[in-house]
Amino acid sequence: MTSANAAIISPAPTQTEIANLVSTHREAVLRELNKLVKSELIMRQGHDLHVLDVAKLTEMVNAARGGF
Repeated sequence: MTSANAAIISPAPTQTEIANLVSTHREAVLRELNKLVKSELIMRQGHDLHVLDVAKLTEMVNAARGGF
């Protein structure tokens, strides 16, 4: 299930680890990860995190950062 526009993060960081990296709480990370799952941009599978559309996720991150 990998393509040029997909990636697998293995093992995926925990919600707490992500929260610590971005200075927020775990619950906020959970909400955002669930939004990405519903948008079909990521998929959790066991201890892995599958990024299904790297380009779209990159666009979203850049937009959130103010276009950097």
